[in-house]
Amino acid sequence: MNTEFIKILLVEDDPDSIQLLQDELMSGNGNIEYRLECVERLSTGIEYLNEESFDVILLDLQLPDSQGMDTLLEIQKITQDIPIIVLSNHDDESFAVKTVQMGAQDYLVKESVDRNILVRSIRYSIERHQMIKKLEQTREELQQIAHYDSLTGLSNRKLFYEQLDKLIERVRRENKIMAVMFLDLDNFKTVNDVHGHSVGDLLLQSVAKRITSCLRKNDIAARLGGDEFIIAFDTADSEENVAIAARRILEALSAVYVLSGQKLTISASIGISLYPKDGVDMDILIKNADAAMYSAKEHGGNNYKLFISDLYDKQMLRNSTFCKTAYEVYEQTRVNGGRKILIIEDDPDHADMILDIFDTEDVESEVVLMKDGQDVIDYLQETDSSARAVQSDIKGDNIRLSQIGLIILDLNLPKVNGMDVLKSLKKNSRYCSIPVVILSTSSDQDTISEAYRNGANGYVTKPISYDEFVEKIESLKSYWFMTSTLSGQN
Repeated sequence: MNTEFIKILLVEDDPDSIQLLQDELMSGNGNIEYRLECVERLSTGIEYLNEESFDVILLDLQLPDSQGMDTLLEIQKITQDIPIIVLSNHDDESFAVKTVQMGAQDYLVKESVDRNILVRSIRYSIERHQMIKKLEQTREELQQIAHYDSLTGLSNRKLFYEQLDKLIERVRRENKIMAVMFLDLDNFKTVNDVHGHSVGDLLLQSVAKRITSCLRKNDIAARLGGDEFIIAFDTADSEENVAIAARRILEALSAVYVLSGQKLTISASIGISLYPKDGVDMDILIKNADAAMYSAKEHGGNNYKLFISDLYDKQMLRNSTFCKTAYEVYEQTRVNGGRKILIIEDDPDHADMILDIFDTEDVESEVVLMKDGQDVIDYLQETDSSARAVQSDIKGDNIRLSQIGLIILDLNLPKVNGMDVLKSLKKNSRYCSIPVVILSTSSDQDTISEAYRNGANGYVTKPISYDEFVEKIESLKSYWFMTSTLSGQN
């Protein structure tokens, strides 16, 4: 029969108690042999713990150099991996409960201790401690699965969003700037196709390590999925410092990789948005960085782009164009000889301005002049054919849905919440794929964020003066002239 050895550190200064415990432990114990090391002072016990390993600690809280709960706390500072059984002369239930709550595995009153009680307490304390360690390990593993990417070990989307939200709140309090970097590898699909997915996974792991090596202590990196990574760059002194960091990451990623005996290279495109210049809301910052990243790709990849005001609108239009329904709409309007812009606006002067600005040989603009914004919602709730015509109150013409390539919606419609009109447009199966640009007198960030959340593809604040209004609305032409190019891209 194999003998089990249990090594015990007894920290006790009372000779009678030491002798009692030794006698109980050294009596017949079957196949278990207890090896007891006795010390009289806490400081000596700590020295032993630093030099040797033990299976359990028997600890008197009243020692020459330490008294009370502080004794337990001092031992716990040295080790959390050894179960502790507290020994006391006082049969105090409330104090016993407190010691267990503070981390002790058991509490024994010395005068009540006999061999059976002591042996059982040691065995159960070791088993409970091992069970707690396994539970903690399982909890840590579940936390790892829930918050970290299993392939790269970086934060996953959920954890990154939590970390970014806290970071934004901190830089807001400190009145500083920070950056969000959206990174996408260039032509990563080719790596998988040519070298196989196992090499692709190794590459993603190497990319994650190189990104991490370029970051500072408080920067945050995450893998969103596939070959997409995102970085929260902690407080920065200037845009130039952020740009330097982006160049450093690009340089690190472009160096040769040796994976499974194969040499290969990869580049990346990075889009950058800055808080608070490009947004104060987490979702807006991420979307703007994403838009800037696509701009970097369109310029050949292996570079970075800082977000500029019209990039997000262009990228949202690009995404809409790639949707099957929108693509069919654009193709149909091209076949029909021209794409039209539907303008939902209650102010005739603003409507005329928009018409003048879009009045080119390439664009046919139609206006629905709404005297009551509810008319828009009522129309959208009808179930007629998608080819039915919308009546234009200004020109008296009909405009068919298949001819609409862009909708411009004024949020400040009478008798109805313009945001409700936007929601109705995006919920309507015939209109949901058509890009919608918002005009509004509000520059409130919450209103802008709400518009994007409800499906807006662009947002322009209407200035008061005519000249400023014209200057702003001119930027919307990019929506129009992009469509013919984007509908043909991959």
